[in-house]
Amino acid sequence: MSEDTVKSKQGLFANAAASRTTMLSSSLPVEPPVPMKGGDGTVLDPFKFRVAAQQFANENGPLFSAFAKVSDSPEPLINGADLATAIATSTKLAGAIAAQFTKKEKPSNNEIRPFRHAAAEIVANCIREGGLASVDIDGIAKSHAAAFHLVDEGLDRSIFADQNISDVASLEMTAATVTLNMMKAVMVYDFRHDRSTLIAAMSDAVLKASLEAAQHVCNDETRPSDRRSVVQTYSNRLSEVMTSVYERKARQVVSHLANATPAKKEDFARKFDPLPEILRVFKEWNLLFMGTSVAYARSAANSVGIQSSRETAPSKN
Repeated sequence: MSEDTVKSKQGLFANAAASRTTMLSSSLPVEPPVPMKGGDGTVLDPFKFRVAAQQFANENGPLFSAFAKVSDSPEPLINGADLATAIATSTKLAGAIAAQFTKKEKPSNNEIRPFRHAAAEIVANCIREGGLASVDIDGIAKSHAAAFHLVDEGLDRSIFADQNISDVASLEMTAATVTLNMMKAVMVYDFRHDRSTLIAAMSDAVLKASLEAAQHVCNDETRPSDRRSVVQTYSNRLSEVMTSVYERKARQVVSHLANATPAKKEDFARKFDPLPEILRVFKEWNLLFMGTSVAYARSAANSVGIQSSRETAPSKN
């Protein structure tokens, strides 16, 4: 790779990330929504509701990303039981791993929680590779148990914990992560379109959806740092969903053009604009993701499994 190419990519990344940071900074705080209510009409505890929604997004985001990579639309999930089965499988797997780690038959929710995201990643990989039927809960839990003794507890900490990261720097890191996720996909295949346009449109869609999520999850009592954390959580998870949508469309186009002549490929590239379809499909997945996390938060907000301390927040953005 030439030096000019490297500099071009670095410039593309820097400009896109800076633009996304400005978007996030100028959009926070957002106007508070109407207080969320449960099925019986009672106003839900805003703190518990926010934590429940954010935990769901963190712990189950990989599942939505995986389904977006193997399906053109979330409609089959809405009409079927695959999503519920995937969430239940992930939850069961996290419990099985926690049981191996704690040596308890029934570990507590707090003991299970550290394993939920990893369990979702494992189930997501099974969805992409062989389907939910390929998830061997006992086997996976035992393989994790065999590796527990290799863990160095001294390294089990955030590398940013003592860095005094400012709000602006934190948003810059999130914007950079979203932009980088879009770039990684676009640099592999760009439909012969302008890469900057593709990256900007997808990044903007992800961040806009994340800001809208914060409006649904937060209220006027939410601290700015907590609101920012919600935006960052949904930005990270939704960027993974967007990447899946983009990569699926790219694979479909590559397959469609596999035997086409160079002239036909050029003609297709001139006539086909992938962005409208990619953004439309992403919007559908986002609606399912947001709707499911809000529905979960509504049902879980008054559960004893949701901590009530306002000093506690999800540990992973």
